[in-house]
Amino acid sequence: MIPEEHWAKALKLLYAEKFDWSRLVYDITYTSIGAAVVEDFYDENVVFLRFCFEKELLKKNPLDRQGRILRMVYINQDLTNTGKYLFPELLDKFLAFFDRKGKTSLETMLKRWYTQLEKEYRNQTAG
Repeated sequence: MIPEEHWAKALKLLYAEKFDWSRLVYDITYTSIGAAVVEDFYDENVVFLRFCFEKELLKKNPLDRQGRILRMVYINQDLTNTGKYLFPELLDKFLAFFDRKGKTSLETMLKRWYTQLEKEYRNQTAG
């Protein structure tokens, strides 16, 4: 039994042993505090992962035929060359996104962010 005040340290140690941080890109379960949060955040992750696959940032489709997430952990090997640059940047924006008034859909924001990031990426690789 681990005392509550040591949970954060124990989790970090577990991750240090389980993953090489330089390879880990996204762990859906790590960003969620509990099962209820995973459930609430699940649909948004489906939208995000589908978008990333359609934009060829992920090598393999992260969803099954019913649109369910197949894996909760993604590493560098799962990303295309373009994805190695764009996926982490897009992920940061996705995780910080919160539309308080409910006026802008996640799909719309993903398109905007992607367009901006892709433009920056093209400028970096061209020059």
